Amino acid sequence: MGISMTIDPLLQANIQIYPNPTDGQLFVKNQDISLQGVEIRVLDMLGRALLFEKKATWGAGEIHELQLGSLVSGIYLLDIQTGARSAFFRIEVLR
Repeated sequence: MGISMTIDPLLQANIQIYPNPTDGQLFVKNQDISLQGVEIRVLDMLGRALLFEKKATWGAGEIHELQLGSLVSGIYLLDIQTGARSAFFRIEVLR
């Protein structure tokens, strides 16, 4: 039995991504709400996970840094999940 994931507009609006496009260093800011059990994935356009990180807690105003230096130039998806809620962002890596 799988877990049903729902794209959450509130979660989507709460997350700020910069700089985008990036040359390898990406900052992900949780602007307003404290989150528990967060999973952060960077996916290629085929849905394969290229990077996976977990955060037990992610406080309001906290910035999480992702190092994307190993990725080639291209378009990727940033998937942020907490419980059954998720948010997706298009990110671009430029070299």
